[in-house]
Amino acid sequence: MIWFKPHCVSMELKERIRFARFQAGFRGHGSLARFSRETGIRENTLYCYETGRYAPSAAKLATIADTTGADLSWLITGREQNERK
Repeated sequence: MIWFKPHCVSMELKERIRFARFQAGFRGHGSLARFSRETGIRENTLYCYETGRYAPSAAKLATIADTTGADLSWLITGREQNERK
């Protein structure tokens, strides 16, 4: 899978989660429900992550990263592992 990640560190966690889901092909009607089944995370919980109502635990972020193919470090920080501060 080819990943195109914005190099904008100002992207919030909720936006990175949604972006990762979209890049992994979970978009369109019913995509959040499909993503929920794939990750084992409740659909309502995923919705709350993507709207910023609350943040996922480290374990849930790891699950999202594994399912989408996103880099966990990028998902957490918005930076690539090899990027300097």
